[in-house]
Amino acid sequence: MDKEGIIKFKVIFTKEASVLKEDISAINKWRNTLFNKKLIGCSNGIGYGNASILADRLYDNKKAFIITGSQTGSISELANKNYCAVIGYDFKKNLIIAKGETKPSSESLSHASFYDTDNKIKSVIHVHCAKLWNHANSLDIPMIDKNAEYGSKEMAAEIIKTYKKYKKKKINLFCMAGHKDGLISFGKDPDQAGHAILKALKRLEK
Repeated sequence: MDKEGIIKFKVIFTKEASVLKEDISAINKWRNTLFNKKLIGCSNGIGYGNASILADRLYDNKKAFIITGSQTGSISELANKNYCAVIGYDFKKNLIIAKGETKPSSESLSHASFYDTDNKIKSVIHVHCAKLWNHANSLDIPMIDKNAEYGSKEMAAEIIKTYKKYKKKKINLFCMAGHKDGLISFGKDPDQAGHAILKALKRLEK
């Protein structure tokens, strides 16, 4: 597993109790499910995997998405204080603007790229699964360019390119070729994003 959890973007962060329990209820169910399957977690002290959902309400009069906080992979069940609201981003400046009680996940720019590209996408989930990653070609899971590092603006750009390429095929799961064991799913809600991962695992078992 590649080292993960190091934030590679600039962060303008306001520490405050702004994320409410109702903001996380839908995505937290899937985060717990995937944590129990060890697709999100912590290895050698480094957290891996993250999940987000487009907020139902405005933050500072802006659209926002709620994402698991940086280095929360070791926590078995997250509370609202373990999530962060991303209220702004700039791919060119490699910048994330966020607020909450914990800093945003190191993959926040990757999540932002999905929300920025298609307003029908309401949830994004990043997991680590060696089995799926190693069999991505046989499962016909599209590959994000291997030269794009996790959490970088280059990864965000490649996600947008890959999404546009496969949009008509209605595929909801990509393999991060340059991020060992990493996959990222997305959908109209957390259920669609989460089931994309589980369906791929079932296909592998056949």
